[in-house]
Amino acid sequence: MADSIRKYWLIMSLAFDAWRLLIARPMLLFTFTTKREQIMSNATQHRFKRVWFVTGASRGLGALIAQAALADGNAVVAAGRNVRAIIERLGESPALLPVALDVTDEEQAKRAAQAALAKFGRIDVLVNNAGFGLLAAVEESADADVRRRYDTNVFGLLNVTRAVLPVMRGQRSGHVNNVSSIGGYRSAAGFGVHCSTKFAVEGITEALHAELKPLGL
Repeated sequence: MADSIRKYWLIMSLAFDAWRLLIARPMLLFTFTTKREQIMSNATQHRFKRVWFVTGASRGLGALIAQAALADGNAVVAAGRNVRAIIERLGESPALLPVALDVTDEEQAKRAAQAALAKFGRIDVLVNNAGFGLLAAVEESADADVRRRYDTNVFGLLNVTRAVLPVMRGQRSGHVNNVSSIGGYRSAAGFGVHCSTKFAVEGITEALHAELKPLGL
């Protein structure tokens, strides 16, 4: 009987995790609403619904998010290390601002945010997508490899967030979306370092939610 109960709760726990990852989190990522819909943004006045700032936008999920935002009538600041790769992937458009950004460079993050503000007048949606993994046992993970993952996945996310938040606070509106993964909830052999960076992202995101909600963000 006890084994049956344990199996039941394990199945329920896995089902809940799947629901959060496959349904709840995509809804949070792609459904953006604001408490200040009555305030027409500068972006709307210039025929764009919102201005999105997407990191890691030259390929993968970042490029797909940027493409979807552009197709929906938004302006997009597409940030990545290789501007040419961004243009080759997303094309050229008055609604697109490709910017060079190594998220580990705090000053470059500030310049990218200011370039977005100069071009579009505001930033409505930040998507912290830049990041990469490491497949290795914890004992075998070289210090330099670990630090590179933390520099990008954690400190890079913080650099960009700190650069963009003053813009959003000035507007009194905005959305910050940090891309995590199932590794932010559960770790596994060979993924300890990678998952630890995603655990950090989850902790930062929960704190940001509590800190920014009173500001209307």
